[in-house]
Amino acid sequence: MKTAKSALLLSMVFFFGLLGQQNLSAQETKAVTNLKELHTEQKAVQTKVIFTAEDGKVVSLKIAKGEELKDHVSNLSALFLCVTGDATYEDVNGKSIRLKAGDYMFIEKDVMHKVTAKKDSNFILIR
Repeated sequence: MKTAKSALLLSMVFFFGLLGQQNLSAQETKAVTNLKELHTEQKAVQTKVIFTAEDGKVVSLKIAKGEELKDHVSNLSALFLCVTGDATYEDVNGKSIRLKAGDYMFIEKDVMHKVTAKKDSNFILIR
């Protein structure tokens, strides 16, 4: 079951990647980019849109150890993937999920939630 979910996730990332390529300039389409290169500011929480497709986007998110992405609501459902680190997702419905490298979950639209990092953490948000 975990293999099937992983395959689905990779397929989604690839599909959105193909859609988003059309919106990237030649300068932004280098062969390989590491997430660490995207977050160069000395801020507790940083985001960077990796690409935008017609119906959504993919965002890289970095949260420093002990910091929090404060309570917020998204008007779209999303797939939330922990690339590195250790963090906790919590929402107003009482859901609390610990996320470590490789873990992913679905975030429902219109639900107030926050993410707290136990270690420096990097995420990919697909919505």
